[in-house]
Amino acid sequence: MANIDDITRTLIEKTDGMDAFGKTIKLNLDGEIVLIDGTKTPPSISGDDVDADVVATVSIEHFEQIINRKMNVQMAMMSGKIKVKGDMIAAMPLMKML
Repeated sequence: MANIDDITRTLIEKTDGMDAFGKTIKLNLDGEIVLIDGTKTPPSISGDDVDADVVATVSIEHFEQIINRKMNVQMAMMSGKIKVKGDMIAAMPLMKML
């Protein structure tokens, strides 16, 4: 199973070369925080626990399945495996990235 450092590295790779999308996304992965700051080009990834436009809460196990394309992000949201609070539009770049 992946850990928070593996997920952070994967997100850094996925955001490399991306343009800014103007929003911040906070991932709460089993209590570990990953912040995607889409106000920068490329978006920055950190462990800063600050306010964000949208907060997605999901287990590390399920997030790893999503990253590895073993679980569809939309299905994970509909089945309650991902809980999203805040600006749903801000979550769209994350869905495209995954």
